[in-house]
Amino acid sequence: MQQVTPTEEYHPGVFTTHNLSYKVPSTPGATPDGTPKPTNVTIVHSTKQLRLINQIATILSALTSKFSNHRINNSKQHLIPFVTEVFRRSKCTKKVILLSMYYFHKLHTFKLKSITNLPEFSRCAKRIYLSCLVIAHKFLNDQTFSMKTWQCISGLSSKDITTMERWCLGKLEYELLLDDDKLNMWVRNVLQKDSVNCVLVTMSKKRSRDVDADLEWYPRSKRTNCIY
Repeated sequence: MQQVTPTEEYHPGVFTTHNLSYKVPSTPGATPDGTPKPTNVTIVHSTKQLRLINQIATILSALTSKFSNHRINNSKQHLIPFVTEVFRRSKCTKKVILLSMYYFHKLHTFKLKSITNLPEFSRCAKRIYLSCLVIAHKFLNDQTFSMKTWQCISGLSSKDITTMERWCLGKLEYELLLDDDKLNMWVRNVLQKDSVNCVLVTMSKKRSRDVDADLEWYPRSKRTNCIY
């Protein structure tokens, strides 16, 4: 397995913006102020990304909300900007993302027989999901990121990432193989279905609000400077 490094240089704990520049379409329209209009393909792609991020954050929060305390915040609103940023930095494929979610769900549904005596990092949805993402990326790619690269992406030390990865692998009992049909079935029956159910339950506990607000990107001006 060969280790590779992204072509961009990441700075731990600092959001970068240079790779978010708008790419002008080959045959653009234009707004009155001269700004190119996004094509329909761009809009559809962005909507699908938002929906997937929303589904993932919903499930992550639902499975780990019981671990939240004054030090750990596993709320959906806190997880959406994290998921958005780690996907942007790592540029993982959709299959890697879905497989990592399968590992996370499997870990919290079947492998944690007791919530007592767990290491503190295992109660943090961000850290465990990052570990599952590292595992899925390694499993599906012959050329994978080095720990130094994951350190730059996450802002955590290589030692901490390695410790969390080994803990997750142990809990998963190294059962990582999953064929495409079973993964697609899990996405339909768990990721998409459970995320809808969790949203309905959450909405029933809140005052009336615009449902589409949960699908919007967090404005950069409102994000913190650290991914954790």
